[in-house]
Amino acid sequence: MSVKQKKLTANHIDAIRKQVKYFEDRKNRAKEREEYNKKEFLSFALVGFRIKNESFIFSNDKILIQIVNEPPGIVELASALKDKSLLDTVSRYANFTKYEMLIHNDSNLQSALNLAYNIIAGIRIKSCSDFLVPVAFDCSVSTISAHSDSSICAYIIEDYPRARSYEKHKIIKVQDLKWVDKYILNIFKAMEHQNIRLAIEEYCSNNQQASIRMSIASLWSGIESILRIPNELSFRIALYASVILYERGVKRKEAFSTMKKMYNFRSKVIHGIQLRNDELIEHCILTKSILAKLLVLVIEKGGPFTQEEIEDMLLT
Repeated sequence: MSVKQKKLTANHIDAIRKQVKYFEDRKNRAKEREEYNKKEFLSFALVGFRIKNESFIFSNDKILIQIVNEPPGIVELASALKDKSLLDTVSRYANFTKYEMLIHNDSNLQSALNLAYNIIAGIRIKSCSDFLVPVAFDCSVSTISAHSDSSICAYIIEDYPRARSYEKHKIIKVQDLKWVDKYILNIFKAMEHQNIRLAIEEYCSNNQQASIRMSIASLWSGIESILRIPNELSFRIALYASVILYERGVKRKEAFSTMKKMYNFRSKVIHGIQLRNDELIEHCILTKSILAKLLVLVIEKGGPFTQEEIEDMLLT
């Protein structure tokens, strides 16, 4: 073996030792973080999620949103995951997970998943923010690197790598999280109504559609579901939405006019008429905002507006 070969070999060994130490140090830090949190939690990875604070604790102390420290890499995930077939999907999002939502798991997985869905829906609706929840784990994302025994369960939630946002990512306000905390029971009540559940599902999945036209169609489906109008759509949707959103006066009249124009534009979108991309984006953002406002009012009310209630607002 030549001197040059010996030097290369020594350099390689030194590099391997540094790499091993790197992973050992990460594992030890993850174990230290695990010591602070010995409760059993489900962790929901939040991709594209931003808040001003590093954490937010709900009034029910079993729910916490916090920043992720050192998300696991593909090597650590390969060692930690129980189901290796999920490795490609999970690793796709791991490095982009800056926050996580922890929900105390009382051994009822479905209840924890339902609670998480409603909280996430509430945050999306109140903040008008687009973020993805691709996967849930049975431990904090920050502590996955502590496990190299194939013991971590992962549950795929939203695997949409092509999900998009048509506006800048928003920093979620603490007031938005406090609103969700206050109205979480109302979200559950609202979800009991099939038309409201559909509207919430359409709102939460609009950025996961294959195209912007499909996103617009999804959002309008949500609006129509809330208002439950079987005929004379353009006029009555504009009328009902403006009545629910605004008190009597100029703003209500302006909203009525805007909504009629928007519904006509929606028809062009649905029927494939040629439109500029900037027009589609502007319409999508505005439609999303209107659906969000309607859902906020529905949730605060605790259920849908009835025909009689809308007529009272119109005529009294």
